[in-house]
Amino acid sequence: MDHSEVETFIENLNAAWLTGDYDSLYDYFARDVVMELSGSEEPITGVADLVESYREFGESGALEHFEVTRLKTIEHEAFSICHMDFEVAYQLDDNRYRERGRDIYVIASEDGDSPSIVWRTQHIFS
Repeated sequence: MDHSEVETFIENLNAAWLTGDYDSLYDYFARDVVMELSGSEEPITGVADLVESYREFGESGALEHFEVTRLKTIEHEAFSICHMDFEVAYQLDDNRYRERGRDIYVIASEDGDSPSIVWRTQHIFS
């Protein structure tokens, strides 16, 4: 995928979870996706658990602001790596959070299938 295709892919992914369309997230992640979260000892494995993590965040917090501040794509023959910097503000359990962070996605297509995220990590800077 080139930068423009990755940008559209990530914009559509973000639009899905931001509008609460969690079931459509299955279209963006590989069945055996792995997600590493900063501060977490165990990764999230499998698309069902990953989608559930989006759903839990969306249903338990009040999102006040989300903005992609930078998107960088590194293209390889078999996959693309996307660095997505973001700012987010939300309320969770009567606490308010403002964070800056970076998601890193590895997006691949296998045997002509539609591209999907096979690996994701998230780092929170502040």
